[in-house]
Amino acid sequence: MEATVTHQEMVIPAAMRCENCGALAREEARERVSETEVAVRYACSECRRQKTRRFQTGPAEMNED
Repeated sequence: MEATVTHQEMVIPAAMRCENCGALAREEARERVSETEVAVRYACSECRRQKTRRFQTGPAEMNED
């Protein structure tokens, strides 16, 4: 038997609307902060405001073959 680790996939948006001016804020940095969480920093191209959002990615799963 062979054990493999697979991670649950989640779609994290590469851009979002700026809460300040409504322009498109693009992803600037991405960092895994824990086994189940990713922090993504977005920066607005118009007003230069930055916002960090955290996304739950789900735990790693062990599969036995």
